[in-house]
Amino acid sequence: MTKKQILAFGMLGFSKDLLLCFSGGLLMLYLTDSLQLATTLVGGILFFNRFFDAFSDVLAAYLLEKFSEYLKKCYLIGIISSLIVFMALFSVNSYMPKPLIVVAVCVLYFILDIFYTMMDVSYWSLLPRFSTDDDTRAHLSSVATFFSSFAALICFTSALPLLHLFGGNRGFSSLTLVIAFLVASFVLLAYPHLPNLQPRAIVSKSVSPKEIFQVLLSNKLFFAYALYFFFFQLSFEWMNAYNIYYFKYSINREYFYSIYAFTILAQLFGAGFYLKLNQYLSKQGIFYLSAALSVLGMSGLFALGQILPSNIPLLFLFASIKQIGSGLFMVTATHDLSLVIEVNESETGKNFPAILTAGKLLLAKLSTSVTALGSGFGLHLAGYVSNQEQTPHTAFLISLQTFGVPIVFIIISLACYSAFKRLYQHDKNKPTKMDLFSESYEKFLG
Repeated sequence: MTKKQILAFGMLGFSKDLLLCFSGGLLMLYLTDSLQLATTLVGGILFFNRFFDAFSDVLAAYLLEKFSEYLKKCYLIGIISSLIVFMALFSVNSYMPKPLIVVAVCVLYFILDIFYTMMDVSYWSLLPRFSTDDDTRAHLSSVATFFSSFAALICFTSALPLLHLFGGNRGFSSLTLVIAFLVASFVLLAYPHLPNLQPRAIVSKSVSPKEIFQVLLSNKLFFAYALYFFFFQLSFEWMNAYNIYYFKYSINREYFYSIYAFTILAQLFGAGFYLKLNQYLSKQGIFYLSAALSVLGMSGLFALGQILPSNIPLLFLFASIKQIGSGLFMVTATHDLSLVIEVNESETGKNFPAILTAGKLLLAKLSTSVTALGSGFGLHLAGYVSNQEQTPHTAFLISLQTFGVPIVFIIISLACYSAFKRLYQHDKNKPTKMDLFSESYEKFLG
């Protein structure tokens, strides 16, 4: 692949993730503060929509495997349709009767998730179809993660300032029009430069939706991957859902939400640094490093929020440490999935990249649905009241839920990763630069 083609792939990932970040990052705030829906109701809406949408990935995988030669067109249809429904969802009128608001939100959100699925599954299914070797997969994984993090940076640094610029809680519809225009422009610029799909080494026969579940559940390596990925993904989905409530209501530093977004630069650094670390550390070592940095960063943010909430430099430092860990994890998970697809093909003689990719996205959506339900009820149990100053007890519970719960999820992910490590040691015999240094040093001593 040429640099222009790799850049085009990254730009299309940036386009879809810009849309995902703005809709996902603002939706709960839109429902609670603009449409004035109860947090428990919002949590239930998000949970059930995401839960059912997660299993629509199976249908998407079935269709994309059936029409695998049209993955690029499927992405294009998915993102254009998503833009249209995205604008409609954030234009629901708060003066409508509450039951009608709930019905409109549920229907539009469900339709939006269907097109999101089509867009997301087709995009990530393109990665193994564009790559011809492990080095190319590593580069594409790193570039895609870099652009994904960059989209999150744009969203979280500009979301609240733009929202205030467009009129606060009444400015959601205007903001979505701007986002839709930008995303459409990026897609039109990048899409023509995509390379042609590589021929599939193994062309498998079409499978039924029932057989898709069998492909996912019978693959021990993918199952081990799924466990570690789900809990780590759940950790930062959970923290991201609480961030705006933590900064606005727990430590009363709403402006730091926008400042915090700049720590995504550290996530970009982590994603870009993965290729360099891969020369010195094994993939297992990089994963453990990502977990350690994530736990250290969240622990520091929690402690500072209790004793020094006004110390912006230290808050920024620990947030950056956490984001470096997130960036390393995101590339590790993307790279590991491409390796799982490769192993599945070599061991079974069957090629199902869209199915395994859809399985990963199903897990990601399950993590967001669990987060939506858990955060909705968590805020309720903490005593959260929208648009009001919170009591010290509520503020502390929000802080504890923001960081304590994700740390537990990372610990569980570490335990699950050990099973994945035992099943697949892709680079256990691959000499890294650190290994070569150690060998040379031992020879020198000898």
